[in-house]
Amino acid sequence: MTDLTTRVLKSSFFLISFRFVQRVIGLVSLIILARILSPEDFGIVAIVTLIIGFFETMSDAGAQQYLIQKQSINRSDIDSAWSLNLFISLGLWVFLLIIAPHFAEFYDNPELELLLYVISSVLIFKALVSPGVILLKRDLNYLQIFYLQVTAKLVSFACVMTIVYFHPTYWALVFGTIVSIIIEFSGSYLIHEYRPKITVKRIKKQWQFSKWLVLRNFFGFFRGQVDLILVTKYFNPATIGLYNMSRQIGFLPSNELLGP
Repeated sequence: MTDLTTRVLKSSFFLISFRFVQRVIGLVSLIILARILSPEDFGIVAIVTLIIGFFETMSDAGAQQYLIQKQSINRSDIDSAWSLNLFISLGLWVFLLIIAPHFAEFYDNPELELLLYVISSVLIFKALVSPGVILLKRDLNYLQIFYLQVTAKLVSFACVMTIVYFHPTYWALVFGTIVSIIIEFSGSYLIHEYRPKITVKRIKKQWQFSKWLVLRNFFGFFRGQVDLILVTKYFNPATIGLYNMSRQIGFLPSNELLGP
């Protein structure tokens, strides 16, 4: 067995293992929270998740795909790809802060404004994740990534359960999401020595690759979420919560087989 084959098999094992752990934690969390939180809580979280999910999708400039598919890369390629993602994420973050009150008005739910202000920080933390993670994936070295992601999920789960134990609230899910991405952000600089710097040297070249991916992400998001978009607009939070919970449970088998 060649060294490359061994690395591919190990990478596949860690990817499948993480997906399994992720699904188990998600299912256990859903079962517990369904008995503690109200359908209205899940409905509000579903709306917030839908909105932030769109902005996360649009902030993906394809740095990972761009760097992995290139036969050879240098520091300018890496830093430019990271910088482009950061610039796009910053722009979307500011835009989300500006229009957050309009989302609250659109859904006739004043609570959404503060929720969006808080969870919007996810865009920045994700953009600041070290490109060293991409370099590890490029080298098919998934062991440290596996440990980091599992740690993030477990700590997030513990955080959510602790909050709802003392004070049942949908804020637990919001804080759990933020805790998870903060761990992934900080941990990315621990598992790889690469330290990115902001540069615009090769942004134009990377954008030629990224613009089509951003466009695909835009249409892909609406194609995959059109049902939830309609439900969040025309039904009350309780109905939205019940629908989204059923949707998540229904997707578990296919997610387990096909992955994210």
